[in-house]
Amino acid sequence: SGTGGTAADPATPGPYPVGVTRITLRDEARGRTLLTEVWYPADESVRGLPPSPLGEYLPPDLAFLADNATIPVVAVREAPISPDGPFPLVAFSHGSGGIRFQNTFQVEHLASHGYVVVAPDHEGNTFFDGSGSQSQIAVERPLDVIYVLDAFSGFTHDPASPFHGWVDTALPFGVTGHSFGAFTSFAVASMD
Repeated sequence: SGTGGTAADPATPGPYPVGVTRITLRDEARGRTLLTEVWYPADESVRGLPPSPLGEYLPPDLAFLADNATIPVVAVREAPISPDGPFPLVAFSHGSGGIRFQNTFQVEHLASHGYVVVAPDHEGNTFFDGSGSQSQIAVERPLDVIYVLDAFSGFTHDPASPFHGWVDTALPFGVTGHSFGAFTSFAVASMD
């Protein structure tokens, strides 16, 4: 018989406060704009600060949608990153007709445990523009994720980038998603 210890509660947040920022990437080769939210382990200096309101995740003309929303958030916008990095990189892919911040509980939890999480809006398949053809979207979504992962792998090596030193490129990246995002995750894995 083994003498295993007590397993950590997976619902317990990790040791880091959480920061969040946003970047707009442009994949010129495919003509796609990828509005991307980025969650990350933040510096201790932001512990205890109030989280950024959900309205800050929305365009100014749609911020009113957050007034009655019940999505809890813990991340502090534009917080400095923890000096403990670089960190492993994970991409999150939203569901069909979803949005990059639909799983804040999940991505913030990952960031609190020491991951940089990037989540692009899949243009043509979001809450705001969900009118694209499903077959074309099925092709574009995995390419969106790969583009964002490649971009952040490059940023971490670029001293001029605000994301310089954030990502540990010696580690494999992770991909997770919700619904159509799970399909996207499997498609990314099959392309690697």
